[in-house]
Amino acid sequence: MDELIQKISKASGVKVEEVEKRVQEKQDELSGLISKEGAAYIVGRELGVNLIKEGKRELKIKNLVAGLNAVDIKLEILKVFEKRDYEKNGKRGSVLNLLVEDETGKTRLVLWGQDTDLVADSQLTEGDVIKVNRATVKKNNFGEVELGLGKGGSIEKVGRSEGFKKSAKTGLDLHTRVDIADIRDGYFEIRGCIVQVFKRTPFFFVCPKCDGKLDGKICGKDGEVEPKKQLIISAVVDDGTGTIRTVFFRELAQKIVGKTDSENPEEIYGKIKLGQEYVIKGKVKKSNFSGELEMVANFVDDVDPKKEAEKILSELETTN
Repeated sequence: MDELIQKISKASGVKVEEVEKRVQEKQDELSGLISKEGAAYIVGRELGVNLIKEGKRELKIKNLVAGLNAVDIKLEILKVFEKRDYEKNGKRGSVLNLLVEDETGKTRLVLWGQDTDLVADSQLTEGDVIKVNRATVKKNNFGEVELGLGKGGSIEKVGRSEGFKKSAKTGLDLHTRVDIADIRDGYFEIRGCIVQVFKRTPFFFVCPKCDGKLDGKICGKDGEVEPKKQLIISAVVDDGTGTIRTVFFRELAQKIVGKTDSENPEEIYGKIKLGQEYVIKGKVKKSNFSGELEMVANFVDDVDPKKEAEKILSELETTN
């Protein structure tokens, strides 16, 4: 980490202390959702410093930050999702998601159009280890980074599972159902009630073209734009064993609030039903501000009694 700071300082002419300050501020700004190294890459890019040399751009998942291009990365496939066809503006397309991991974390590799055929052509399956060449990195609708294939990108099958350490630290699949009392860093599913809502501004603004962060009305990629307003809700979820602060973005926040066209914060918060029970999946990480664990939701739904009963029966069958 010190070496990265030194490189940024030397190449940009900014003092080491100032670089360290900017890195910490960047981590705080992103609510601790990226590693310190990831924050350093962003700060370096903002200062015009390319920390990844051409010909040696292989990274780990924990170091991925939105905006990186031509990245090489070695991954294990955890799950191949079903290919989905769609139509937009009269044009047909297709998308296919792969859930992937390395020893530092998990993410998604999203393939579009003809790139979706790479999975069938290479007969890629769960447990395969792949080398993704010239990948791009962007933020998805949940604020998490995901991979795509850039121009001239490719996927190379290099073998079978090498036994990467499980980044969720459970040895189980992504989003394991747990009691909040037992939750820790990683990806988990909880079932609980919203018992408190933090009543700060329920909106944040993004670029309407790339969904990226804005500096006022300026997008680093698209220049001056008219900001697009998105909903954000921060709440406390209680399952009877403990509580955890949970953040809901965009459509997930809309799910919590319900249908509304209001832009009045009090009216928006007034529509949230305290005590309503939900099943929530998301990424859990320690907050840089409070030092407590927080969840950033990537799925939320009402409790389905039938599914819950089936889950209990399945667990009973497993233990018997």
